[in-house]
Amino acid sequence: MNTHHTTRQRSGKNKNGRFKLFRKWHSYLGITATIFIIILAVTGILLNHADDLELAKKPVGVPWIISVYGVLPPTNIQLFMVNDITLVSADDQLYIDNSLLKKDSAVLRGAISTAESIIAVTSDEVLLFTESGELIDTISEFNGRHVDIEALGQIGNDIFLKTRTDILQADPTLTHWHPLMENKVITWSKPVKPTAETMQQISHQYQSHILNWERVIQDIHSVRILQKSGKYLADVVAALLILLSLSGIYMWLKRKKK
Repeated sequence: MNTHHTTRQRSGKNKNGRFKLFRKWHSYLGITATIFIIILAVTGILLNHADDLELAKKPVGVPWIISVYGVLPPTNIQLFMVNDITLVSADDQLYIDNSLLKKDSAVLRGAISTAESIIAVTSDEVLLFTESGELIDTISEFNGRHVDIEALGQIGNDIFLKTRTDILQADPTLTHWHPLMENKVITWSKPVKPTAETMQQISHQYQSHILNWERVIQDIHSVRILQKSGKYLADVVAALLILLSLSGIYMWLKRKKK
């Protein structure tokens, strides 16, 4: 009788030991799953208010995130200085004094100042700025046609555009352009060679504007930020949640029996 009683005690202790171990692993699973649930919840809230927070307009300036996405630096940088204003084109991005002015821009070809304004040209349009750098207007048609602009020049307040086929001179209002019929000594705008430090700053600025926070948060939320391995991590997290749910039901049933 004593032997039978002792055997039952040992059996009970073994069951209690297994249950404690099971509960311990359930806790570990819960802590691990909680980390991912918090990430999903926080990123979900941010995405739900993406428009209010203007996440799509906010560039990512974190170097290691830019590196993860493999965003390459620009291949064509053109820099022009006019008075105290800096104009830069980096591939298809156009900046004025470190502020992004335009995406999908053509290459910057020149920039000059007149008595009343600053004029810059890309390969397909003329941009007019105030002396403080505020964009006033753009001109993309010249006497009813589009031209491929190669350079911008001036003689005093007279403005000239060099195109592939000819040189155009503007009237004082910049609304009419006519081919130059005589030889004139025109001062053509030339780009400034940026220093290595400036090149690095422009490259970082360019890469930051390629990537916005809405995309990064979406990729974190869906685990796409880890690329192919993210798919398998999502499977692991899903399996953890399933195991956590099943182990929770099992422990609830065991306690109910008691």
